[in-house]
Amino acid sequence: AATAHVYERDILGKIEDEGWQQQVRRVVLESNLGGLEEFSEKWYACIKEKMTRMNLCADWIVCAMEKEDCGFDLFERAFITGAAKMLPSYHALYLAYLAAVQDPAVVAALKATPPSADDELIQSHYTVVQLAAGKTLTAEPFARYFSS
Repeated sequence: AATAHVYERDILGKIEDEGWQQQVRRVVLESNLGGLEEFSEKWYACIKEKMTRMNLCADWIVCAMEKEDCGFDLFERAFITGAAKMLPSYHALYLAYLAAVQDPAVVAALKATPPSADDELIQSHYTVVQLAAGKTLTAEPFARYFSS
């Protein structure tokens, strides 16, 4: 509840458009994405706002773990702190992942010409499907796609 108050006061209160402010509030404070087209520009903007609040929570967790009487031993505190500190990096990876797997041109190509059910690479949940020259679909494993 404390991070919700800080988010409302310091971030949400600065959004001038009341309709947009209400939409962001629903997403960030209620996890309500109703009325947003999935993967649209506004959807991404709301997800990024939600990440801002999640980072506030992670910052507060790090502060709590600095207190010896927080209820966790030294190893647990280090583990929890490490997890909280890597949250912003995870957010960046998640957004890159979404951009890779929700490319509108690829989504349109998949709908227009669905790939064969026995095309294991394109059907795999562990690959990024791309549109190559000549409008052919290709698939690349996540590890290779994100290695650069």
